[in-house]
Amino acid sequence: MTIAATTDVDPAAVAALAATHVRAKLTTVADLVAYVRGLVVPGGAQPSDGQPRASTSEAPFPIRVDPLEASDWTYAHLLNWVRYWSTELQIQPPVTATYAWATHGGPQGFRSTVTPEGAHGLTSTLATWLLLHHDAIRRQADGGQYFTQLDEVLGQLQKRFPTKAPQARPVLPRACPVCSEPKMRIEWRSDAVTDIAIVCGYCGFEGDAKALMKEPNVRSLLADIRVEEAPEPAEWWTKQQAVDEMRITLRTLNRYIQNEGLATHTKDGVVWVRAEGVRDLWREKQARRLATNMRRRVGADPASPAETVV
Repeated sequence: MTIAATTDVDPAAVAALAATHVRAKLTTVADLVAYVRGLVVPGGAQPSDGQPRASTSEAPFPIRVDPLEASDWTYAHLLNWVRYWSTELQIQPPVTATYAWATHGGPQGFRSTVTPEGAHGLTSTLATWLLLHHDAIRRQADGGQYFTQLDEVLGQLQKRFPTKAPQARPVLPRACPVCSEPKMRIEWRSDAVTDIAIVCGYCGFEGDAKALMKEPNVRSLLADIRVEEAPEPAEWWTKQQAVDEMRITLRTLNRYIQNEGLATHTKDGVVWVRAEGVRDLWREKQARRLATNMRRRVGADPASPAETVV
């Protein structure tokens, strides 16, 4: 069952859903832009739909203009927001943010030499940067406007150029109350951030999504959506990413490198560490700490020799 009205929903919950909606779209925008950019081929090479057309004396465009303009507009929009938030948050933008066709009015899109693969890489860099600072952006005064505009831009691109099939994504193993198969998943039914359905991928049963929109269930819903839409885990982290992800101090991370043999890789002046290596060392330290805490004596302390009755 989808949510028909939001009058009884906490506005803070709706804002959190909007942020989660944009997070989900940012994880797939690079693939979508690459797909759209791939449609920019010579106009005469497009498959015909078999329908008659009126004759015209005007020469056709040598390429399809609509996907070219749409992909350029999406990239320029992302680039504008990256530059805006890098200034507001005082964080260095990615180096690839300079690779764009720009005029005095600002960035206009990709350069003419960019291939679909290149468009994927450039868009992925911007989207990843925005995702890394997603929570910090939510706390800013202009965060609501950012999520609204970005949701609209990415939603329009998806509507104009729908992909042939949805991409595979990790799904939490919820058991269906009807068929007992662990196939329950969250689906967005429209651009409205509260139009959500809980659906079984095996038997098609739809759960009560409206109940999940009310406290305290909305917190659990947001966590589930975040896990389902999460991209594949990164193999390498920068030192700052490692500190943020594992919630350790930079001093602790440096100790892992200097004393525990954590391997590093330096590229373009940036130090990278293997994510799994950081996790392994962190788990080992936690296990040692827990083992030490569990060695405490159980029961009363033994009496001293002076107190022993002969």
